[in-house]
Amino acid sequence: MHDTEMGSRELGPLLRSFTIPMVLSAIIQSAYIFADRMIIGQFLGPVALGAATMAVPFLELCVVGGVWLSGGVMIHASQRLGAGEYRKVQGVLGTGLLLAAVTGLVVALTGMSVPRIFVGLLGGDSPEMRRLGAVYLGAYASGMLSLYLTQMAGVIVILSGRVRHYTLVASSGVLCNIILDLIFVYSLGWGIAGAAYATAASQTLTAVILLVLVARPVSQVRVSMRSFGIQKRDLGKIIVLGLPAFAQRVLPLLGIFFYTSAVLYYGQVRDMAILAVIDTVFVMLIIFPVAGFNEGLRPLIGYNFGAGKLSRVRGLMKYSLRGAGVYGSIVTIIMLVFPYSIMSVFGLAEADMSYAAYAFRLSMLAGFLLCLEMVAEAYFSATGQTLLAIAFSFMRNVVLMGFFLLIFPYYLGVVGVWLAFAATDFLMAVAVLLIASHNMKRKLDRI
Repeated sequence: MHDTEMGSRELGPLLRSFTIPMVLSAIIQSAYIFADRMIIGQFLGPVALGAATMAVPFLELCVVGGVWLSGGVMIHASQRLGAGEYRKVQGVLGTGLLLAAVTGLVVALTGMSVPRIFVGLLGGDSPEMRRLGAVYLGAYASGMLSLYLTQMAGVIVILSGRVRHYTLVASSGVLCNIILDLIFVYSLGWGIAGAAYATAASQTLTAVILLVLVARPVSQVRVSMRSFGIQKRDLGKIIVLGLPAFAQRVLPLLGIFFYTSAVLYYGQVRDMAILAVIDTVFVMLIIFPVAGFNEGLRPLIGYNFGAGKLSRVRGLMKYSLRGAGVYGSIVTIIMLVFPYSIMSVFGLAEADMSYAAYAFRLSMLAGFLLCLEMVAEAYFSATGQTLLAIAFSFMRNVVLMGFFLLIFPYYLGVVGVWLAFAATDFLMAVAVLLIASHNMKRKLDRI
């Protein structure tokens, strides 16, 4: 697809061509997480499954730098494309690639050096769970350089119009990951570290293939040797425009830290295993698919907003919110009606299934509203409304989640943790949707 088609092609086909491959790629990637947790639960047991969940806040902390950089580059470059400034686009992409390489290396070395310190911050009464969590985190961190390069190279490939190429490469990496999971964990007996090393190996393969595609440009979106370096004017823009994506990932770390600590304090080993299942299913059916949709939506909004085509931005949001509402409703109904079938594949004890299904249903009550909220928040970040996007993430993950986790578990025990998820989703979605509606009327009616 030529760059100019982003600003002229019919909205429905354009949106589908950008978002469907990204959603499929996200679903495949989330299927890896599902398979990874399933393999850990089936072959290594609930303690190992809980240990993998303990490592999640710190794995997200490792990943968030790459999200910040790639998010900033995506928005900055798409806005420059919309303005027809192709030479500046090359400078943005060259700066992004170098930043990804340097930052990824620093994060990898840090994560591999002090995993026990990170995991120990969560506390908990199980020394074995803490030990396994540190092993998993340290092994996983070895692939962070490859992950950062994958994120940045993926942005360049997507902006060049090769969305299907990106989807195919990402899908291949995920399938490789699942195969290596079985080999390292089951065949070679490497335990929980094997699952993490499988991820690192597949990320390396994905990064290499995407960098080969970057080296073979097919449009004005390209990186030359002259553009490969730190451009000061682009660096500041990347940092500012990437802040919403950064906040949307780093602030949830506080929420994840809060509810993981609450489960460890009020619950038992089985509750950590149940949390792992809830988190995995939520990520697979809601977070990743909608985030994938937003990855395709943001460059379209950014391009058209930068080109001053505000009616197209409004049209894109109209289509997107309708689709998110339908998808979220279907998924929420499935999760509420079939919790036993979904949770039975993770190796939980039969005696715990009734309670696990109850916890699952409580936490998923407002899932459909979260889909709408995520799409609305994508609009703010893609149009450069940085402070609003950060404020939403802070309100969700620090104010509301922190408040409900202080109140509900105190009176209801660990059940209050599951209820806090639904309460946070409901209140936050209503607030974001009301503000987004007002904001779009004010900003997009200037035609």
